[in-house]
Parts: sequence; structure tokens; C-alpha cells
Amino acid sequence: MKRLLGLGVLLGALFANAAFATVELKLVSGGTMLIVVGADGDVSYKTPKLTTFNGWTISMAAGSSYSPSTTPFGLDEYTLTVKGGGTSELDVYLSDTGFNVPVSAGGFMSTFSATTTGNKLALTSQKAWVDPGNAIFGTSAAGFIGTVGPFAPTGGKVTVAGGEAGGPLYSLTLEQIFKTGGGVVSFSADGNITTVPEPASVVLFGTMLVLCASRMRRRRVS
Repeated sequence: MKRLLGLGVLLGALFANAAFATVELKLVSGGTMLIVVGADGDVSYKTPKLTTFNGWTISMAAGSSYSPSTTPFGLDEYTLTVKGGGTSELDVYLSDTGFNVPVSAGGFMSTFSATTTGNKLALTSQKAWVDPGNAIFGTSAAGFIGTVGPFAPTGGKVTVAGGEAGGPLYSLTLEQIFKTGGGVVSFSADGNITTVPEPASVVLFGTMLVLCASRMRRRRVS
């Protein structure tokens, strides 16, 4: 009976920390804007067949939110594949509210990687924000985490850290920017926001690795 009670408490804690996210995508190009509201922490969009989004073919734009947690990520835009031509810029935003993990100033990390094929003048970059006002798509100057890029063909991968302190409730927002440079270009990108590991967490993780290695040596000896 005690074991069942303990299991119930554990499951209750897990569900209490589960994401009840209202993650959203916002696509902007020229005077065209589209907002897609996700469910259960996930959101995705692709242009219907034989249509474009202001000249852009979006094969897939998909992301996840781990709100209220920031582990393994706060926001994760894990696949974005687009193709465009002409001069129109495409901005893809991913945002969610309700994060409650305390993070010190400068403690957020934004990682962006991209591959570009086509026009040599094409550029892509990523910006990230934390908003203590907990607003969806909140992009206050004080909460700016940093810019990654711009990357020219063939692409790259970089991580930056920054942002003001997060807590007790805050939102996170990613913006990925795609510029064709006047030619036909294909982009494939992904990015995320997470937190800088606390020193205590790093020490604990290192201690666990040492203990595991010690136990493995003992087993081999025996």
C-alpha cells in the first residue's frame, strides 16, 4: 500500500510539472502575417500545396515548448525548411508563456544552426528574448538574450548567452530571419533557448560520473 501511495505521489509530481503550453508560431513576410496556435506543447505549419506564403514555400516549421520547465529546452524549433525567391524577408517566431524556473541574469542560452543552398548573398540569423512580463512574443530590449548569425551559405552553428533574470513567471521568444538576397534560396534551420547550467549542477553531475566510473571498475575487478 505504501509503495502504491509513493508511486501516486511521484506521478502527481510529474503531471504537475508537465507542460500545459500555449506555444505559438508567427510568420511574417512583407505585409503578410499568420499566427498558428499549438496544443500540448507542440506547434507546426506548412504551406498548402500549390500555394506560397508571400512567395515562400514552407515545407515545415515545427517547434516545441517545455513550459513551465526549461529542461531540456525552454523552446525548441527543431525543424524549419523553407524556400524563397525575390526580395521578401521571412521572419518566423516561436513563443510561449508560463515559464517558472528561476534563472539569473545572463543565464539564458540561444543556439542556432542553419544550412543554406542557392544565392550566395542569402543570409539567416536568430534572435532570442526572455520577457518577465510573461507576454506572448514579448521582445523587450531589456530581455534580449542575443543574436546568432547572420550566416551566409553554407551556414553554421553558434550559441550565445544573455538576457535578464527570469522569474517568477516569464515568456520566451525565438525569431529566425531569412533573407534571399534577391535569388532563389533553400534554408534548413533549427534553434532553441535553454539555460546555462548552474555551477552546483555541474559539480553534482561530475560527482555522479565519478561514482559511476568507480562502480564499473569495481565490477570489472570482482
